[in-house]
Amino acid sequence: MTRSAGPRHHAIIGDGATAAAFATHVPLDPGDGLTIIGPGPAPGQFGRGLAYPDPGRGCLWRDAYLLNSPAEAVEPDFVPWVRERWDRIFPRISAVPGWVALNTGHLQAMDIAAMFLPRSIFGDFLVERAEAGLERQEARGVILTRIGTRATGIEQAETGFRVPLSDGAQIEADSVDVATGAPRQGGRLGFALHGNEDAILDRLRPGAPIVCIGANATMLDLIRLIRCKLCRDDVDLTILTLSGRLPEPLVWERPRRAPVTPRIAGPFGTAEEFLTALQAEITGFRAAGAVMAELRSGYRAFFDRHPLATLVPDQEEARKLPSDLGRILRVGSHETMVEFERLRQDNRLRLGPAPNRVEETGEGWQVWTGGKTIAADLVIDATGAAPGDLDPLAADLVARGWLEAHPSGIAVGPALEARVPGLRYLSPSVSEIGDVILPLPLYDVCDLARLAQTAAQTETA
Repeated sequence: MTRSAGPRHHAIIGDGATAAAFATHVPLDPGDGLTIIGPGPAPGQFGRGLAYPDPGRGCLWRDAYLLNSPAEAVEPDFVPWVRERWDRIFPRISAVPGWVALNTGHLQAMDIAAMFLPRSIFGDFLVERAEAGLERQEARGVILTRIGTRATGIEQAETGFRVPLSDGAQIEADSVDVATGAPRQGGRLGFALHGNEDAILDRLRPGAPIVCIGANATMLDLIRLIRCKLCRDDVDLTILTLSGRLPEPLVWERPRRAPVTPRIAGPFGTAEEFLTALQAEITGFRAAGAVMAELRSGYRAFFDRHPLATLVPDQEEARKLPSDLGRILRVGSHETMVEFERLRQDNRLRLGPAPNRVEETGEGWQVWTGGKTIAADLVIDATGAAPGDLDPLAADLVARGWLEAHPSGIAVGPALEARVPGLRYLSPSVSEIGDVILPLPLYDVCDLARLAQTAAQTETA
C-alpha cells in the first residue's frame, strides 16, 4: 500500500484467518488507525471466521467437524501449539465419538502431526495467533478499532474510501483490504449445512430419510453432525453424487513415505490433453503403491515449481484446470471416511446419481433421481458455490469494475490489488494473482493467510 503523509487509516473487512493476516502484518506507524469490520461469531473470536466455528461449551456439535487434513498438513505451527496444550485439549477431543479408537496408534506415538483434530480447536489456534498479532500492532502505537457489524459496500471518497455499515453508520479509510471469505455454500436445493446446524439437528429423527446433494467435504461434515445425535442404526442417508467422485482420506503413516515426484511435462495444447496425461501419471503412481498423502504433497510441490502457464500456455484452457485439479486431489478426514464406509456397509447410507428435480412439500421434500422418487424429511444442499457465485460485497465490486471476474474466479494484481488504488481483495474466489493462474482452488486457509501476509507487507511507491 502507498504510504501517505501524516496518520493513516486502514480498514479490514472480514473476520477470518485472511483478514487476520492482513490486519496483523500491514505496516502501520504509531498514531495510524486500524479498523476491523466484521460481524464475527462472538467477541474475541477474530481470526476464526465461519470455517472454524466454536458454538460454545455444551453445544452438541461443538467438536463434530474435523480438519480435512492431518494437523501438520494444515499448518506446521499448529502442532507445537497443540502439544503445549495437550493436557487441556485431549480430554476435550477424547469425548468426540470414535476419535480415540481411530487414533490409537497416533496417540501411542504422540504423533500429533498425523491426527485429524476438530476444526473448532484449530479455530482456537487461529484466534490466539490473531489476537497476539493485534497486540503487537497496538504495542507499536497503532490505534485499533473493532466494529462488530457488516460492511454493505465500499465507495470512493475524497481522501480514500467510505465504507457504509449495516447499522447505518459509515467509516472513512485511506486504504481497505477485503477478506470476506467464500460465498455461501449450497442452500439452493435444500438446507445449507453450515450456519444451520441447530435447525438441522432439531429436525433429525431416528430413521427419518435424509438426502444430501453432493459428495464433497460438506457431505462429510453432515455425517459428523448426524452422528452427534443419531446412532448408526438410526441413520437413513442417501448421497447423490454430481461427479461420481468421493473424497479420499489423507492418511499419514509412520514412518512417513516420500511424496511422489511428478514428471509430467508440457506444453499441452488443451486442458483436456493435460488432464489425460496427468491421470495416466497418477494411475502409474497408484500402481506402484502411492496413496493420496504422497500424491497430494507431491503435486502441490510440483505446481509450486511449474506454473500452469508453462504446462498449458493457452490462458483460457489453463483457466479450466483448477476446478478439475481440485476434484482429483480432493481429500477428507480419515475418521469421517471410515464412518462413511461403516454406514455404507450397514446399508444406512446409499449413493445415487445427481437429482433431476427437488421440490419442497408441506411435510418435507420430494427428490427425483435415477428413475425413482425419494420422500425425504430433510434435504441438505452440499453442492457448494455455483460457478460465478460471490459474496455480496465482492459481487458489487465486480459489477462496478473494481474487480476483474472470469468464469473461473476473480483476478487480482500481483499484490492482491484491485483496479482501484488502495483496495486489495483476497478470498477463495480468487483464481488469478498477477499473471499466475492458481493451480488449485484457494480453500487452504494457510495458503490464504500467507498470501495476505506477503501482500500486507508489500509497500508500493
